[in-house]
Amino acid sequence: MSLTKLETTEWTNLWYEHANDSETPRVLLIGDSISMGYRHLVEENLGGKYHVTCISTSKALDNPYLLRELSLLTEQDDLTYSIVHFNNGAHGSHLNPDQYEAYYDRFIRTLKAMFPDAKFIMATTTHMMDDEYNRSSLLRNERAMKLAAKYELAVDDLYPVGAEHPELHCEDRVHFTDEGWAVLAKKVTEAILSV
Repeated sequence: MSLTKLETTEWTNLWYEHANDSETPRVLLIGDSISMGYRHLVEENLGGKYHVTCISTSKALDNPYLLRELSLLTEQDDLTYSIVHFNNGAHGSHLNPDQYEAYYDRFIRTLKAMFPDAKFIMATTTHMMDDEYNRSSLLRNERAMKLAAKYELAVDDLYPVGAEHPELHCEDRVHFTDEGWAVLAKKVTEAILSV
């Protein structure tokens, strides 16, 4: 029996844009359903300068299969990644802030070991309309920013998109409208092109 704390539904989505093109530089997006929502728009925005691989998952930072899935990604193709844009903060509500920071620290160190030649961008967790979840996002973003400073990571602050423009949230109060996805994708694209 697993001791890993699971959510009601656990899922992973792995997507390679232009998987058969090993010549064009490649960006790896790591995140949750938010990254899944803007992935295809980021690919479009990059206009062929980079291609996008995206792994989106509900797995919390303490789930050992998260790192195993990332390891499998690196083993199953011959692609290299110039840039890794990542976040992990919307799942794993069972983790307190100290646990979250410790597991995130381990996650970052693992990423840096897996992709030693890549540039890294840490994205903040997006705003949520539910007060309890949003408090968690704010606390986690504080801890994430400490780690970004510790590891001298570029930061893509996605939180203000929903916080300053709640009309960009869709009815579930977590995800975004088409306009919201476009705004997020624009920010992510700008962050990628700026490193």
